Amino acid sequence: SPLTLLGLLLFKNEVKPDSALAINMLREGDVRSVVCTGDNPLTAIGISKEVGIIDSTRPVLLGDLDQQQRLVWSDPDQSSQQDIIPVKGAHQLVVTRRAWRKLYYEEPDKLEKYWYDILVYARMKPSDKVTVVKWYQSRKLVVGMCGDGGNDCGALRAAHAAMALSQAEASM
Repeated sequence: SPLTLLGLLLFKNEVKPDSALAINMLREGDVRSVVCTGDNPLTAIGISKEVGIIDSTRPVLLGDLDQQQRLVWSDPDQSSQQDIIPVKGAHQLVVTRRAWRKLYYEEPDKLEKYWYDILVYARMKPSDKVTVVKWYQSRKLVVGMCGDGGNDCGALRAAHAAMALSQAEASM
């Protein structure tokens, strides 16, 4: 091959040092936190564990669609996509955009069953973030949203309370 590797470049966006403390304070105040991100599910799981949204001592299942467009749940730490049936309250759930849309539009009974166990929404587009916020509101929940980019604007507007973060510090 005429190509020569010159090097690798690593981009790392560090979690703010006080993020885990803030999540813990919210939890102590009886505020449930979930992640709704455009990031890859494995990245979202890692960050969620780092800040304490996902308890690393409890099992996690990742929901996505298989090639036949069926919702399947698998262990994100395993390479094969085996279908595991989530047990309500026993698993911490992560859903991809495709899984969220399948649950929301086609399998609302499953969404109703598992919604409280879903802690991470990954690979979400801006419109999906708005749908998630509005779905929680339809459950008569007060919804807050914290976002750090233009792709969060719709969900920030839809939430009851919102905080937009900049590169510097929080802005309200």
